[in-house]
Amino acid sequence: MNVVIVDDHWMVRRGVREVVSGVPGVSAVHEASTLREAFSVIRARGSAPVTVLLDAMIGSESGLSNIASLKSLGTHVRILVLTYLREEPHGVRAIELGADGFITKGGSAQDLIDALQTVMNGSRYVSSNLGRLIADRLSRGEELTPREWEVVRYYVMGYGCVKTAQILSLSPKTVSTHKANIMRKLGLRSTADLIRWGMSRNIEVE
Repeated sequence: MNVVIVDDHWMVRRGVREVVSGVPGVSAVHEASTLREAFSVIRARGSAPVTVLLDAMIGSESGLSNIASLKSLGTHVRILVLTYLREEPHGVRAIELGADGFITKGGSAQDLIDALQTVMNGSRYVSSNLGRLIADRLSRGEELTPREWEVVRYYVMGYGCVKTAQILSLSPKTVSTHKANIMRKLGLRSTADLIRWGMSRNIEVE
């Protein structure tokens, strides 16, 4: 298994390399200081399995926002987010965006090894605390009213406030109020988060 460490701090990359180089199953360790370099390194590996150790922020770029693009390179690409950012809300967001695991840099070397081996073996790695946070986020969906579920459904289908209002025979202001209540209940921050949450719940669309 190839491992690609994506972090803009060379001391971090070097320290992580020392930890993961001896992990059973790791055949080669590569480094990338930018997302552009990361894409190049992964593409150069062809279809060989790759596990990416991805920082949530690489310079001014968001590693989390690039999870989907990295995963689109192929099913052979797995992503373990390794960051200083807290599990709440960043760990929850990383998993929602498609990461295969999330671990903070404040953990031990053994924590990193365990997380890496879990992801390399095709499983998802989350701490017990992050698992509870994710379960709590999902369970909050049970608090939505039937009308709020309808609003989520139409946003997942790509309709905005005005179009959703037309379909449901409501005013745009009423739809906006429903949307605000939904996001408050689910702890979401943006329309994109709402759509991703709806997609994660496998909402039936036309």
